[in-house]
Amino acid sequence: MRRPGSGSTLQVVYTPYPTGAPGTVRTLDALVDLPAEVFVYALMVELVAVSAVAAASWLTMTWASDVSFSPHGSFVYFVGVGGLYLTERVGTAISLEYSPGSLLVGVTALGIVVFIAVRTFFLPIALLLEPGILAAIRTSWSRSVSHGFALAALIVTLGLGAGWLAELPAVGVLLSAAVVGPVHSVALVVLYERYSDSSVTS
Repeated sequence: MRRPGSGSTLQVVYTPYPTGAPGTVRTLDALVDLPAEVFVYALMVELVAVSAVAAASWLTMTWASDVSFSPHGSFVYFVGVGGLYLTERVGTAISLEYSPGSLLVGVTALGIVVFIAVRTFFLPIALLLEPGILAAIRTSWSRSVSHGFALAALIVTLGLGAGWLAELPAVGVLLSAAVVGPVHSVALVVLYERYSDSSVTS
């Protein structure tokens, strides 16, 4: 995930797990030539960062949910966040830019990515509550089917909010994590329970 650019470029920054927009991104190239002790230090910093992100979102969802999360589900969630965080750090996080010269391509790409993001929106909370990864994926998919437009609007709002807050001077990145992360976490719990009720009645 990269920080949003300035000027006329509009960027949507979104991750499948609750977090904000980071201020810096380390790629694998940046770590290859580091001395061993610096490499270990950088690795520890990344480990602390992803642990803090996962713990913060887990605690928020625990607070917002009436259901207790199992140790197995919590473990799977932390591992999943770690895997997505690693993917993000090597430069493949969801980050779309739009400019007047590539509007059609941008809109098409946005549609594809938003479709995937909508179908996997409930994956973080489903990992905590469902018996396995495949069950979590199926649940996330089924509960999002009838609510695509609402979830897409929420995803774009979260992405724009994270990017806009991250651009603020000095405290932008902290604000992005402090505001967008909890909002995302609470939205996961509330909508997961609400859409469960609607799927049962439909």
